[in-house]
Amino acid sequence: MRCIHVIRDQKAIKSLTAVPNSKTIISSHYDTTTVKLWNLPTGELIHTFDAAHECCVAISPDGLNMASADGTLSRVNGYTIQLWDFQNRKLLFNFDAHSKQITAVAFIPNRSNLLKRKICAIGIKQFIINT
Repeated sequence: MRCIHVIRDQKAIKSLTAVPNSKTIISSHYDTTTVKLWNLPTGELIHTFDAAHECCVAISPDGLNMASADGTLSRVNGYTIQLWDFQNRKLLFNFDAHSKQITAVAFIPNRSNLLKRKICAIGIKQFIINT
């Protein structure tokens, strides 16, 4: 195995996800309010999403939607999941006021459903997305 490319950023990366059928990746970072879209072969920053303090991101299997989850430990008004129109880089919806820190989000393949997992919680919530 050999390293073929290094993407450098000023913030430590917290999570990564690959965009289906694409040469791009999405990153979330510690201590920042952004999610970044990168060109994997060139290392070029393509777009920065202005999001909440993020701990994780997921991209739908069809590549049309992205979910970003709030991972800030000191939220006063609850935690959020943001649903994005990935192709147009626009925020579609906020799922607000979750009582626990969100540690993971995922899309179910071949369905318009979004899953989330909360810290210190037993269970997973499922949302149906009508876009």
